[in-house]
Amino acid sequence: MLTILDLNPRQLSRVVEQLLRAKAELELSPRTWQDEQALSGRVSGRDASGLLVDVTDRSRDVPLISLVGVCCDVRLQLDGCVYVFSSSVLDVIDTSAPQRLVIGVPQSMHLTNRRRYFRAAATDPTPVSIHAGGSDEQIAGELWDIGPAGLSASVATADADRFLLLGDSVRVQFVVPETGASFMLPATICNKKPHAESNCMLVGLEFEANSNSDSAVSLDRLRALLCQVNLEIREEGR
Repeated sequence: MLTILDLNPRQLSRVVEQLLRAKAELELSPRTWQDEQALSGRVSGRDASGLLVDVTDRSRDVPLISLVGVCCDVRLQLDGCVYVFSSSVLDVIDTSAPQRLVIGVPQSMHLTNRRRYFRAAATDPTPVSIHAGGSDEQIAGELWDIGPAGLSASVATADADRFLLLGDSVRVQFVVPETGASFMLPATICNKKPHAESNCMLVGLEFEANSNSDSAVSLDRLRALLCQVNLEIREEGR
């Protein structure tokens, strides 16, 4: 699993509040279990000891009391983002239904990129330059939306039809809105469709980078930056 952002204390506090309000579903993997099986549960509240988690799927038939004191790796999804943290089982309440675990409130948490990537729409005109694969052509466009997996740009239909073919390898140059950070990344043309409100084509590009290349470092930097921007937008309610 690739971690791309450690939450700061303010972000951590907000995510804990959010998972309590949402009664988030958790996947807990006890470190004493040698296989990949996990417990599933739903956060039902919080007390002085920690988070209350109602068990919804035990996955293996073992006494829950045996988990007291065991450290677990915990995974949850909120608003399309996947978070992971570690916590210990502090207590087990197995005399009622559903059975319940009490786990420690996380002291640290990480946002990972194992998720369906979000896309953020560009709110201000932002230029994009697409450098076509086998030529020196630079196709001018305007950023439509962007995410860690790729971006979409509006391009004049004539240019899109002539120079940008599905499956083509290109290089795309752009600035991430609201940050001023610029990038030049290899990409593949993955889709094209007419823009509903203008005489343009929306061109979708998927970022490509070899694991040992400079572009891979740039792509990791972009993904971390976009996750940071995404967190700030949700914190401010924009």
